[in-house]
Amino acid sequence: MKIQGRVTIKKDGVTLNTKPGAEIQMGGFPRTFVPNDQGGGGHMEGELIPGQITCTVIVDEKFRADGFDGTDLTLEWIADNGLAYTINEGFLTNPLTISKGEAQVVYQGLPAVQI
Repeated sequence: MKIQGRVTIKKDGVTLNTKPGAEIQMGGFPRTFVPNDQGGGGHMEGELIPGQITCTVIVDEKFRADGFDGTDLTLEWIADNGLAYTINEGFLTNPLTISKGEAQVVYQGLPAVQI
């Protein structure tokens, strides 16, 4: 049994040069319990939470800041144990800030789907 450790992040099929620690938030609809007077209840769905990938990109000699932006991106989160997820209609949430050889990158889009 292989437990997820390392991850590869791809943007439109291009592998990003990332540091360890990339994260994915699946997104989806949050649900809240709604009780009734009879001792039961149901649930109510809230606003859609986007899928999100957060990673730290290494700023090396091949780094191009304009290579991270865009809209309608296809983002992939591929783990070393074979699990893989995709986020469609993705976009970069904030312009990059580069410091000490790295840049924090946050992409959001539709909720993640296992592939």
